[in-house]
Amino acid sequence: MRKNTRRDRTLLIIGNGVLGGNVLDLLSWVGFDGQIVVGGRNRTAVEERVNLARLAAYNQGTNPRLAAACVDLDDVDRTAETVSRLRPDIIFNTASVQTYWRISLLPRELYQMLDRPGVGPWLPMHLSPAHRLMTAVHRSGHDSVVVNAAYPDAVNPALQTCGLAPAVGIGNVMNVVPAVRSAAALHLGVDVERVHVRLVAHHYVSNRLPAAGDTGGADYDLRIYVDGTDVTDSADTPALFRLLPTDVRRTRGRAGMYVTASSAFAVLNGLTSATPVTVHAPGPLGLVGGYPVRLSEHGIELDLASACSQERAVAVNEQGQVFDGIERIEVNGRVVFTDLATRTMSDVLGHHCPEFKVEDCHDWARELKAKYSAFEARTGVTGS
Repeated sequence: MRKNTRRDRTLLIIGNGVLGGNVLDLLSWVGFDGQIVVGGRNRTAVEERVNLARLAAYNQGTNPRLAAACVDLDDVDRTAETVSRLRPDIIFNTASVQTYWRISLLPRELYQMLDRPGVGPWLPMHLSPAHRLMTAVHRSGHDSVVVNAAYPDAVNPALQTCGLAPAVGIGNVMNVVPAVRSAAALHLGVDVERVHVRLVAHHYVSNRLPAAGDTGGADYDLRIYVDGTDVTDSADTPALFRLLPTDVRRTRGRAGMYVTASSAFAVLNGLTSATPVTVHAPGPLGLVGGYPVRLSEHGIELDLASACSQERAVAVNEQGQVFDGIERIEVNGRVVFTDLATRTMSDVLGHHCPEFKVEDCHDWARELKAKYSAFEARTGVTGS
């Protein structure tokens, strides 16, 4: 990231949904040292949300520098012009064709059918807006650090195959780390302030652990530290994991998205810090899955445990993505889904896509959206 004076720093938030709004509020209340611009298709709706954040910030005693911008990612050239004009130091992307939680509005039996193969088969929905944004950023000629919230475990490595990867993601692995840390403190009988962890895990693991208390067979790499000393070998990890859906369970789904916002807040703050900050994040540097990372205004690097090489960490996440419905992401941009994912989407939605090329993601996203909308109409369910 280029150096600048903090008052000149600009953050552009793409998307005016729940997550973008939560992050906007957190940054406004704490006092982001710079300007925050929120971009979305509906200029009036964006302006109203910005005013809401501004007025709420006044109650917290802060006076954030906020602005609204009309940004339609479908218009790549216009988006590139906006990026060139605003020259944001950081762009935080929250846009998806369809939010991940929409299928949770279905009756339980239908939801479980579509949820069984994982998030992977919905990849085009998240990849398409991110692809357009990254194309626009490259066309703008401006060197922004892009932070992607849309399924970064798979979107970022898919975009890496065509040289368009965002710098890092948010959520997912970082969403589960506080719960693992809390469970470790309970399990070991120590204060949580003394406990730190390094976890390498794919989205599938971070999503399953709080629900089931296990990884479902997916691999992971976890190291637990108390007062800086590695105590992993003295912990009963399966017993520790079983505490997640019991003793440290939390509100999940759309209502629980605030923890994802807190992850984004930590990553964005890390990227504006003069000194390195260690957090967890998915999709750093175009890698598949989630890792501990070190962030600062000078850049991003992995912060793996000494016993875990980068090769081991990548292998863990590549194995984990299979549980999430993606067989592999090839270096030539070919994404191959698992048989279960392909069969489920074909049988339930009539959407048959065993594989696709990254450059074709927009067509596949349109088809998948149309198929899912038709499915909702047939089942009498109205999404929001």
